[in-house]
Amino acid sequence: MKRFGICVALCVVFAHFTNGAEQLTPNAQRALKVVQDEFTHSWAQCGDTVVTQVFPHAGGESFGFHQMELVLWQIEAVYPLSSDGKGSKEKIYQVSAYTPRYHSWIGGTWTPWNTGMPWEEGKIEIFNARVTIPEKGLSTHASQYFIFTYGAFRKPLCKNIPSG
Repeated sequence: MKRFGICVALCVVFAHFTNGAEQLTPNAQRALKVVQDEFTHSWAQCGDTVVTQVFPHAGGESFGFHQMELVLWQIEAVYPLSSDGKGSKEKIYQVSAYTPRYHSWIGGTWTPWNTGMPWEEGKIEIFNARVTIPEKGLSTHASQYFIFTYGAFRKPLCKNIPSG
């Protein structure tokens, strides 16, 4: 699936969903790998779901889990325009992870599955990152989650996840 458009009049965006329909460019593949590596530091695939464990920022015992169905990745090439009207030589990608539903283990029980607001039903953005790939040198990235909680995410062992 492709779409073209203008992003706040400052960039042109190309979107691609990783559903196997098309090949990604080498730079887009590199950006996707950077982001998926970042994501899998905190999330474990357990069966047909992906799970993270929540720990307090100051350390201590785990106080919860977040679980979601497997994610769909979307890659957007961002083409920033400079003041002289020429594009940048570095490649910039916005990589987002979406899930159809998620729930959380809080206070000893799982919350009901959340399918999102009407405008995001079936496609809830839960994580994204902006990756910059320069002509020379190492890539950089910044990421953020849209699952709000107190604490830090850590990759759990699947056997430690509460059933339900």
